[in-house]
Amino acid sequence: MASTLDITLIQIYKAMTGLLGISTSSGNTTLTNNITTSSFLNVSNSSAFYNSVTIYSSLNVSGNSVFFGNNTINSSLNVLGTATLNNTTINSNLNVLGNTYVYNNLIVNNNAIINNAVTSGNNLNVSGNTFINGNLYVQNINGLNNNSLTINAPIINIGNINSEVFIHGTVTYVATTDLQIVDKLILLNLNETTLGGNDIGNYAGIEILGTSGVGYIQTNIDATRFELKPPLGNYGYILTVDSNNNLNISNNSYLNGNVTCLGNLYISGNTIINNNTTILSSLNVANNTLLNSAIFNSSLNINGNAIFNNVTINASLNVSGYSLFNSSVTINSNLNVSGNTVFNMNVSINSSLNVLGNTIINGNTTILSGLYVNNNTILNNNVTVNSSMNISGYSIFNGMTVNSSLNVSGNCILNGLTTIQSSLNVMGNALIQSQVTINSNLNILGSVIASLPQYNANGTAKAGGVPIWGWYRTGGVIKIRLNDVAPTVYISGTTSILITKGSSYNDPGAYALDFNNMNNLVYLTSIMSGNSNILTSAILISGTSTLITQTANIVSGGSYTATYQATDSCGNIGYNYRILNISA
Repeated sequence: MASTLDITLIQIYKAMTGLLGISTSSGNTTLTNNITTSSFLNVSNSSAFYNSVTIYSSLNVSGNSVFFGNNTINSSLNVLGTATLNNTTINSNLNVLGNTYVYNNLIVNNNAIINNAVTSGNNLNVSGNTFINGNLYVQNINGLNNNSLTINAPIINIGNINSEVFIHGTVTYVATTDLQIVDKLILLNLNETTLGGNDIGNYAGIEILGTSGVGYIQTNIDATRFELKPPLGNYGYILTVDSNNNLNISNNSYLNGNVTCLGNLYISGNTIINNNTTILSSLNVANNTLLNSAIFNSSLNINGNAIFNNVTINASLNVSGYSLFNSSVTINSNLNVSGNTVFNMNVSINSSLNVLGNTIINGNTTILSGLYVNNNTILNNNVTVNSSMNISGYSIFNGMTVNSSLNVSGNCILNGLTTIQSSLNVMGNALIQSQVTINSNLNILGSVIASLPQYNANGTAKAGGVPIWGWYRTGGVIKIRLNDVAPTVYISGTTSILITKGSSYNDPGAYALDFNNMNNLVYLTSIMSGNSNILTSAILISGTSTLITQTANIVSGGSYTATYQATDSCGNIGYNYRILNISA
């Protein structure tokens, strides 16, 4: 322990050498009052600087450092531990390996390297390069001398998932009318730890504030689509096409208004298409579909159920599920349906209809080519099939017309006002109810069950309202009401002709039409006066000038009656007459 004399001599020595403000106790050194050091200052442990301290050379601190007051370091400051700075100016480099705390102004006139977190309660001014390898916590960052502030990095992360980031420009937006980002991506929903996605990306996007509404471009709740809404517009989705103009939609879709797709359209979810939609290439839907007022100029493929309203399809239609066709549907190519199908009102199929499931066809439906059904079929009211019809299952026909052959592999029920213009071939049983007309062969391999009215003869069946070729019964015998309407014979020219006695004449001609407006041959069967017929055989009237030579045998003048006769395929005979006046 130093004596009192030693302590006094030390103070005198410090005063003589200018070191009076330096005291040492227990290994620690204290610098008090105004001290100026012109060479390196090396501190092997922690250091604390109070009041005004000026260091003209480098300051090297192995431990922590605390600077309070106005401190000026005219060379480098190197701190291996934590640095706490208050109103400190460093005229050369600043190097801190630990954390840095700035409670007032920190001015570095050269480079700054800080290898850990920085907390700044006021201004941090660095005229050279700044390297902060840890976090920077600061209230404000300003450009030196109010100049521009430049932040350069390959990746710039601002905030975290809970941050609210405000970018202030000249008013309330980024201060530019032309924001250009060349060959760069704006990363949203970033995880600050992994630098990858923070979650699935739901509701990530850009929000646009309007004075009367809020708009946005963002992902939806499951991040499968982009939602779009202008500040004053309606909510919708963003659809994109690939390099071949194909449109791919991975979820449900609503196409409203005038929509034109130049390439293929692929939809993985349910689809609703409304109003004046034109698709120039194929439409492929993986789920259910509702089509209203649409035109398809290429194939339509639907893997789910489908409802069609006022739709025109100009190429093939393939439906894997159920199909419902309502009002004003026109299909100009083949229709292939794997499930059940219902046609309601004003449906025109201009090519083949192929149905693997059950089929119900109602009112005003026209099929211009073949109908092929692999299961049961019901046809109701004003259904016209203009080509062959082939049904593998059971069939019920209610008031329809088939203009070609009808082939049914199963049982068949024919109900009221059904007309089949060609042959009907039924492999199973047939139940015939009410007025059914078959204008060609009827081939039924099974039994025939007919709920028919009872009439004794063709005439009484006619009087009872059974149409021609309609069925009735006499006891247990099924009969067909035969055609008993005679053909109508029409004569050409005048109803009377003047002929010179002893000469031939050219008949002006005649023609006949039967019940089905089919032409029948017309013969001149007699030329009579009283009971005498001057013709020895009937003469076929052909064209408008048939030479009749037998009148040359008439020896006396007077009036003769020429009889014209036509017989239809059912044996019904029609007549007409002309008067021949023979001169005396």
